Amino acid sequence: MTTSATQNFLCEEFQKQIPELLALSSDSDPEDHPHARACPDCRQLMRDYATIAEAAQQLHRFGFGTDEWPEST
Repeated sequence: MTTSATQNFLCEEFQKQIPELLALSSDSDPEDHPHARACPDCRQLMRDYATIAEAAQQLHRFGFGTDEWPEST
């Protein structure tokens, strides 16, 4: 396996874990994960997910719930 292929595999596996890592972030810094420290792309993706999650929580605080979202067709 080439270094690039290995990195892609590690990134793919890490990216699948991002939601779980963010859910546990109250216990620790999710960016402290070894892969997040080593991979700037995944670290940025994790930050983007965290920003989206925070925005969703703020919408909920303003009274927007999941029943407010249009159904996908």
